[in-house]
Order: sequence, then structure tokens, then C-alpha cells
Amino acid sequence: MGREQGGGDTQALNKEWGKWARQRAREERRQKKEQAQAEKPVKIRRPRKWGKAVAVTLALALAAAVGAVQVMPVPTAEDAKAASAALGRPVIITSAHYSVLSGLELKLEGVRIGKIRVAAVRAVPELSSLLGGGKAFSRIELVGALVPQDELGNLLLGSLQRGGLPVTQVVGKQLVLSVPVALPQLDVDVGD
Repeated sequence: MGREQGGGDTQALNKEWGKWARQRAREERRQKKEQAQAEKPVKIRRPRKWGKAVAVTLALALAAAVGAVQVMPVPTAEDAKAASAALGRPVIITSAHYSVLSGLELKLEGVRIGKIRVAAVRAVPELSSLLGGGKAFSRIELVGALVPQDELGNLLLGSLQRGGLPVTQVVGKQLVLSVPVALPQLDVDVGD
């Protein structure tokens, strides 16, 4: 009988020891977990600096707008009608776009004014015409024009003023006059 009782004690001890070992293991895991959490650095959220991001975004938007203005075509029908009414002769404009890199100007290409052919026209609008008034230009520059002799006076000496399209200054660069005598290219500046 003594053996049986001794064996029962061993089993009881084994059970008690198993419980104690499991509790100790749980306690050790809990302590390790607490230590690991205590050792982790605390992340501090820094406030975001929105100023730089907003400034970069606005700069990119402005650059995109300037680029779009440079390449965006402008309808030419209204400008051709206004020029035809002002000059009293048909005006044809092949293409037009605004440029803002060298100051605001309207660039017209492939312009025909009656018998006159102009490779490029650069028109600088006055501030009042940009704000909704009638069309008025502080400077019109004709580049690479082929001008018959009988048209030169009408083009440069005020037919724009009489026609209701005020222009302060008209400049002609690389003008070629179609006259019987061979002349070099001319540069002409009429106005203020």
C-alpha cells in the first residue's frame, strides 16, 4: 500500500509542478512582453510643414499655366474681323497664340492684309483692352512683310487709327518692298 500512496503523491506533485511551471512561463512571457513594449521608442508625430508643399504646388501650377498659354491656339476669326473693319480690306490670319515670356503679346502668323503678306505680327495689347474695353494696342510689330509700294503708306501711316483700332506704335522689321528697283530689307518705326 505504501507504494500506491507514494505513487499518488508523485502524481499530485507532478500536477502541482506542471501548474506552477505553466504559471511561471505565463508570467515570464508577460514580463518579456512588458519589457519589449517599454523598450520601444515612442514615436512623436511632428506637425506637417504645409507651407513648402503648398508653395511647390502653386509654382508647378503657375508653370503649367504659363506653358499652356504659350502653346494654346487662339481663335483668329474675331481678330481678323476687327482688323478687316479697321483697315477696310480683307485680313486673313493663319494662326495666333499668346506669349507671356517676353511680356504679354499676341503673336499672329501667316497674316495677309489685302496684297500685303506678313510672316509674323507681334501685337502688345494695352491694359484697358485686357480688362474688357475695346481692342487697343500699344505696339504692333510686323516681321518679314512683303509690301507692294502702293500699300506702304496706308499700312504704316494711320489707317489703323481711323478704322477704330487704336495703335500707339507700328514697327516693321525685315520689310521687303516690291518695287521695280532692288532695295534691301528695311526696318521702319512709326509712332511714339
